[in-house]
Amino acid sequence: MMIITVSNQKGGVGKTTIAVQIAARAGERGLRTLMVDLDGQGSASYAVTGDEKIQRTAEHTVLDLWDAEKPVPAMETRYENVSLCPASDKLDGVDGKTLTAAVAALTRLKTVDFDVVIIDTPPAVGPRQVAPQIVADVLVSPLEPDLFSAHGLSSLARMLAVVGQMNKSLTRYVLINRFRKIAPEQQKMVEDLRGVLKDTLLPQELTEREFVRHARAHYLPVWLEAPREPAADAWRTMCDQVLGLAPVAASRTDTGLHVQDTDLNRTGQEEVA
Repeated sequence: MMIITVSNQKGGVGKTTIAVQIAARAGERGLRTLMVDLDGQGSASYAVTGDEKIQRTAEHTVLDLWDAEKPVPAMETRYENVSLCPASDKLDGVDGKTLTAAVAALTRLKTVDFDVVIIDTPPAVGPRQVAPQIVADVLVSPLEPDLFSAHGLSSLARMLAVVGQMNKSLTRYVLINRFRKIAPEQQKMVEDLRGVLKDTLLPQELTEREFVRHARAHYLPVWLEAPREPAADAWRTMCDQVLGLAPVAASRTDTGLHVQDTDLNRTGQEEVA
C-alpha cells in the first residue's frame, strides 16, 4: 500500500484538482483508492461526490482517525474504485493537538484495505499539513510559476530538505501547474526551478485549460474529458509517474474510451535529493 500526500504552503495552486486526478487515475488502473480530505473546506470531498454540504458534520469523517476506537470512514464517490474519507468543518479542533497525535491518527491509514491512499492537505502550516508528509511514501508539491520568486525557490528547496529529514524514505516531487507557455517570465521561472530542484521537479508542465474545468464539472479524468488534447494526456502521464505505474495508452472503441493495459507493476522509485 502506498500513501501519497499532495501539499503546498500556498493556496490557489490547484492542489485539490491534482489530488483528485491522481486518485481518478489510480482507480482507473484498477487500484482500490482512498481519498483522505484534511482540509476543513472540503473541496476534495465535494470534487469526488458533488455534495456541497458533505463537510458540515463531525460524524463519519476524517475526524474519526483521531479516535482509535472508531473505524476509518470510507464512502463511495463518483469515481471508479475511489472511496472517500470526507472532511469536516470541525477539523480546526485537532490543530490544538500535538503533531505526535496527528501522526498517530494518520498512521492508522496504513492498516486500511486499500492499494493507494491520497491525502489532500490544507495550505496552512500545522499538524494537518506536516503529519501527512511524515507518514507518506510520496509527496507532491504543486506550484504555479507566477507565485514564486528567487526567494521562493530557495524557501521551497529548504522546505523539501526539512521534510526529507522527517521522513527519510519519502519520494518528493514538485509539479508545475497552470503553466502558460506564452509567458516568458513563467518559462524563465521553470528553467530556474529545474536548475534548483533537478530530478525532484516532474517533467510535466500542466496547463489550466477549459477541459480541466469541464473534467471537474463532469467528474471525469482530464484525459477522458479531452482525449485528443496532448495537454490533457500530460495529466495522465504525471499521474502514472507519481503512482509509480508504467504508462498505458487509452484507445477509442465503439463503447468509448478504455484502458488497454492493466499492468499494475510499480516501477522502481528512487528517493530524489
